[in-house]
Amino acid sequence: MTLASEKKRALMVSGAASAEIAGVRCSPYVTHWTGDTYALARGTARRAD
Repeated sequence: MTLASEKKRALMVSGAASAEIAGVRCSPYVTHWTGDTYALARGTARRAD
């Protein structure tokens, strides 16, 4: 993801599940095609209440 940002090229991440993709390493050049782990865990926890 760092390389995509440095080169200003689009990167589509598919299959990886990490909160970092949409959080710490967020970039205008990166598209996260699959759900991130934070959203999945939060939605699961909220549903259980």
